[in-house]
Amino acid sequence: MDLNWSLTAWLQDRTIDVPSLFMIGENDPVRHYAGRHEKAQADWLTDLRGMIEIPGAGHWLQQERPEAVNAALLDFLAGVRG
Repeated sequence: MDLNWSLTAWLQDRTIDVPSLFMIGENDPVRHYAGRHEKAQADWLTDLRGMIEIPGAGHWLQQERPEAVNAALLDFLAGVRG
């Protein structure tokens, strides 16, 4: 962990300034310890276009609900392109 931090310390307090979309599974266990950060994403994702919760999915959205993920990505990309 220390090496990881030292290699990425320059990223501290940086923002992501390109169009972004956040998707999470309704049953993703990561939400139990990191869920509070979901609401704060707009602070560092300056062009957050959407936050989508995929019903019935866990952590591996693209494998568990590929149709829902693909539809959301296509909608997002159409909005970015448009």
